[in-house]
Amino acid sequence: MKQKRFVLFIFMLSLNMVTLLAQTFNNPLINAPSINQRNYAQQVPVVYGTVIANMQGDTTKYGLYSISTAKNSKLTKITEAPSGIIANGGGIYLDGVYRFVNYNIWTEATTYYEYDTKTWKQLKKEILPDKTNVGIDEAYDPTTGNTYGCFTDANGSDYVFGYVDHDSHQRTYISKPSVLYFAVAVSPEGIVYAIGSDGVLYKIDKTSGKETKIGSTGILPKYYQSAVFDMQSGKMYWAACNTNGASGLYEVNTETGKATLINGFSSKEQLTGIYIPFDRAKADAPAEVDTLSTTFGGPSLSGTVSFTMPTTTYSGNELSG
Repeated sequence: MKQKRFVLFIFMLSLNMVTLLAQTFNNPLINAPSINQRNYAQQVPVVYGTVIANMQGDTTKYGLYSISTAKNSKLTKITEAPSGIIANGGGIYLDGVYRFVNYNIWTEATTYYEYDTKTWKQLKKEILPDKTNVGIDEAYDPTTGNTYGCFTDANGSDYVFGYVDHDSHQRTYISKPSVLYFAVAVSPEGIVYAIGSDGVLYKIDKTSGKETKIGSTGILPKYYQSAVFDMQSGKMYWAACNTNGASGLYEVNTETGKATLINGFSSKEQLTGIYIPFDRAKADAPAEVDTLSTTFGGPSLSGTVSFTMPTTTYSGNELSG
């Protein structure tokens, strides 16, 4: 398809319109890296997360790992990532950044971190005043921008369902769950699901916290674990650990609750803060515009904005029409 270049002539822009344009051209969906740069644009999703325990108690093997959702795949350590990435207080992926909370069980210190997932450079480290941000598990909601999860209270003595703002570290209480939620995930449509200590998959109302029982997963969870949705396929994955310590990656049927094993973890690893990288745009949406430029004559409200229209979708397929 031949590329089309558009030139917009803008006259007598109001200050509000100038602000709107600036916000638009700084939008991460427009300025996102090209499809060739997004190494996670793949048909078979890869799950990332932090190993925080194994049956050998070998702390040298803790850190960030990946595992494909294809059969017969194994956990692979991300050697570029610092070994100190331990998301035992919940973690999410957003716009190329891994955001997570670490809780030190010995010192009781609670720390929030952000890492660039391309370079694994630490972007932020903040000591938190209490345990309200410590999540049993948490998940980003693409429809509201909230991060929902099961969190401890300020003293770490009880748990609640709510959502957290990782920028302000403000956690909002919604409800007291009937059971402990070992894993929480949010679908592309913004539906919150949780797996309880009873091994049941629940659908959770984001406003009231009302629980709707879907069905048994067939697994009784214990120890650390996490769940996530693939935003492209809409499938739910669960890095589960059961009462005898056996662990693995499962796919969860959100209609019945049944969990199906994809790959077992050979050393009974406990995988937490799991995520599947995603764009905040649908696969069939047009890709970002290119060669964006603006021309304004000094301090003027009249000028020109030009750009090249995309020829492909976010998934790399050719646009038509």
